[in-house]
Amino acid sequence: MELINCQLKVSESGRERVLRTHRKNVHAYVIGDLVQSYDKGFEPTPGQLSNMPYDISYNPYTCTNFMGFIGKDSYDLKSCHRIIMWINEFDRPVVRGG
Repeated sequence: MELINCQLKVSESGRERVLRTHRKNVHAYVIGDLVQSYDKGFEPTPGQLSNMPYDISYNPYTCTNFMGFIGKDSYDLKSCHRIIMWINEFDRPVVRGG
């Protein structure tokens, strides 16, 4: 899936519930304008990932916001111009943004 004009949202009360109960619940999400959706097995080309330096992730146990990583450097992310998401060969989600 590819989105533009993205807002990365985390519900603090939902995050606190995860910390309290140690159970997953949906409390973090991305809002944006859909550019394209992709079928399973999609793998982005280097051209599709140009100008998208961030590996994006969220872990309620270690941070309060989505985080963008470039190498060893990390940044709080609350918005992003463009995000592309896909499922890798290990059936894990991968999120890149810029």
